[in-house]
Amino acid sequence: MAVIEINHPMALEKLTVMRNKETASNKFSRKLEELSLMLFHEASKNLAVKKIKVSTPFHEIESPILKNEILLVPILRAGMGMVPMIRRFYPRTHIGMIGLKRDEHILKPITYYINLPKKMDDLEIFILDPMLATGGSILKTVEILSGYNVKPRAVISIISAPEGIKAVKEKYPWLDIYTVAIDEKLNDSGFILPGLGDAGDRLFGTED
Repeated sequence: MAVIEINHPMALEKLTVMRNKETASNKFSRKLEELSLMLFHEASKNLAVKKIKVSTPFHEIESPILKNEILLVPILRAGMGMVPMIRRFYPRTHIGMIGLKRDEHILKPITYYINLPKKMDDLEIFILDPMLATGGSILKTVEILSGYNVKPRAVISIISAPEGIKAVKEKYPWLDIYTVAIDEKLNDSGFILPGLGDAGDRLFGTED
């Protein structure tokens, strides 16, 4: 398992905007999309390719394309905010959705929705979740995918907590994590500190 923390100055600046509690929902959404694409670039750089024949204006050559298509699995609801820019960048992308909500008493995820492609054997799978906090949502998502006999290639998360990384590493040591920042810790309610608040509420403008 590799944990790849992106320290690109532009990524860190975008994250600063997201952390700011005064940032409006539409700007928060834009920065979430931009950071998701930056992380996806890194997470997908070692994908296998195959060569096809292409005719340039001058002559025919063999040129590479991706060997397998991509499946993004955003964890609802906040994970959906990570999809648009990635899909515009690479349109040959499938979307599967897994809906999880957190039981606030035991801090464990409850599954309320699953919609995945019927055939996933030949797809490169990436899990999308803005926050890797306790790790429970990631663990549950990988468990669900394993029921379809497939393994995700990586987790893409904007902010991660040490506790969540540890939980994922212990259960699925082969799973890579790509993140912009590893924050300090979780608070007693299972939220990341310093974090950026509830990503879903900030994304959809549903804060109290």
